Formats: sequence, structure tokens, C-alpha cells
Amino acid sequence: MDIDVTAILITFIVFGSVVSIIRAVGDHRVKMRYLEKGPDDLPTKPIDLNLGNGYGSSLKWGLVCLFVGLALFLMEMMPQYFEEEAVLGGMFIAAGVALLLYYLLTDKKKKQLQQS
Repeated sequence: MDIDVTAILITFIVFGSVVSIIRAVGDHRVKMRYLEKGPDDLPTKPIDLNLGNGYGSSLKWGLVCLFVGLALFLMEMMPQYFEEEAVLGGMFIAAGVALLLYYLLTDKKKKQLQQS
């Protein structure tokens, strides 16, 4: 198994370049809109780039990745019991179970925080 490091490096460089160009163009557009509105209409609060709900977002995606990984691992370890189509279904079921577990954990924690 030969791994072509050059191809992997080029892929990361191209992907990073595309992301940085898109971000630069987006930032430029936002700055131009702010300049058009004037200094009085600028938001006083900085832009919130938090993509999650602010409480346990990393927990949620960690649980999803863990459960999907466990489903893949179990189905690859026991191929005689699972068809190929079942692997995809198992991944979705595991992700759903992880999201339900996340909901139960955060709901319980939010109730505890509200009571205190």
C-alpha cells in the first residue's frame, strides 16, 4: 500500500486555499455592508461565530461520532450477520441514538441549572 504524500499534501493545500478565499470574500462583503450603513448602525456586540447552541455542542458531535464509529466497527467485525445495506442503516440508527442520549443528558443538566 503506497501512500502518495504529494497528492495528499496538494489536496490539503487546495482545500485550504479555497476556504481562505471564500472567507476573505465573505469578510470583505460584510465590511462593505458595515461601511455602507455608517458607524451608527454598526452592532455593538461582536459577531457570534458559535455554531452550536453554546451548551455541549462538542459533546453532541462527539457522541454522534462515537456511536457511528461503534456501529461501523461492530458491523465490520461481524460481516456474516449484516448485509452491506444494513451498515448504512446501522450508522443512521446509531447517530439517532447518540442524539437522543445527548438530548437526555443536556435536558437533565438544564433542569438542574434552572433549579439552582
